[in-house]
Amino acid sequence: MEDVSHFPLWGEDEPLEDYLRRLQQAAAEDVAHQSFSGLSWVATALQKFVCENFTGPPLEASSLYPKVELANCALSAAQQSLCLSWLQVDGEPAFAALRRPFLLVSAVTVVEALSGNPTELALWQLRTYFVWQRVLSRATSTLRRKLTHCGAMLMRCIEHCGNAEICGVPAAQVMLELGLVEDHYHEVDQAEKMFRGAQKLTG
Repeated sequence: MEDVSHFPLWGEDEPLEDYLRRLQQAAAEDVAHQSFSGLSWVATALQKFVCENFTGPPLEASSLYPKVELANCALSAAQQSLCLSWLQVDGEPAFAALRRPFLLVSAVTVVEALSGNPTELALWQLRTYFVWQRVLSRATSTLRRKLTHCGAMLMRCIEHCGNAEICGVPAAQVMLELGLVEDHYHEVDQAEKMFRGAQKLTG
């Protein structure tokens, strides 16, 4: 199991933006030295955030992902408030009852700082932005644009590869995820197109 205990911790007196810059730098340096899988860390942080706020119960990190200790994500009331403010997009606030918003803030920060396989990045950016959109009070044009960009890149890959895996994920599953995004924005026809495309790929 990879160890990310060397990742910088957020001190209570440190401004959030300063900490996030340190986090981006740490991610870039570790990936450059091949000592850290940024997307694995994003996957774990996102998984734990979703378990905390949607599916429950919180999951333990598996051997497939680096260790993310929830104890290190405990926040003071002031830090919690800063994270909720950071998650606001286009004036739309995040739900005040979110648990451990730091996990989502850090996942967004790392996934936007990484470089590498553009298709794999697009897949995890899509997942991260969609979770972000779901914790806001209303749909936002900024996240919609980000999701549309990721979706277009993934669709080009699917059209090129056909019924194959996209970075280890079945193309049909990717199309289902794209369909869920469209459905969230009430794009019924586009969502149906994605769902039917997934059904066609699976026979």
